[in-house]
Amino acid sequence: MIGLIKKDFLMAKKQLLIVTILMVFYCVVLGNGKSADYQLGMFSGYLVAFMSILPITMLAYDEKNKWGKYASALPVSRNQQVISKYIIMIVLVLLAIIIFTVLTIITGGSIEDISTQMSITFATAIIMSSIILTLAYKFGTSKARFVFFGLIFVIMLVMAKVLAGNTDIDMTKEFVQPHGFAIMCVVFGSLVYISCCCLSMYLYSKKDL
Repeated sequence: MIGLIKKDFLMAKKQLLIVTILMVFYCVVLGNGKSADYQLGMFSGYLVAFMSILPITMLAYDEKNKWGKYASALPVSRNQQVISKYIIMIVLVLLAIIIFTVLTIITGGSIEDISTQMSITFATAIIMSSIILTLAYKFGTSKARFVFFGLIFVIMLVMAKVLAGNTDIDMTKEFVQPHGFAIMCVVFGSLVYISCCCLSMYLYSKKDL
């Protein structure tokens, strides 16, 4: 298991370097002089977008190099191969959040001001990445991208319809500030993460390599 996690981490090493550089650039250069909410929103959007793409990118490398057939000759189970992907996913999300927290402290920000937003960002990132990884195990990496973007489009349409008649609601006050909502997001995100991991293990166990 440790070897699988190390393999995935090495595969994502280049992407991690790029993410770190861009994160510093966005937060220090583009966010210089901007409000904390602006910087946080920029970071959150970038983290969610990146984490939605990274898992399927790693899986695409495995498919391209026929990793499944090679791994079948190794003393590792299919479940371990799936679990390693989900472990590296959550580790990378936590690493990105830690980096942003350190940058916030360096620039004079307060951890209390971003704790709730970071919880929501964490939940959103693992939900999105878990869903697209599950779709990749079901449909393959190529089809999963189209299915995922289709789902995002539908979700955006539904949210637009729901929020259309509620423009007078202060979304930040209603949904971001309460700690209860942040806790609920983390719990829900964790449940989706575990459910997707279990479903991915089932799908991969039935897949022909």
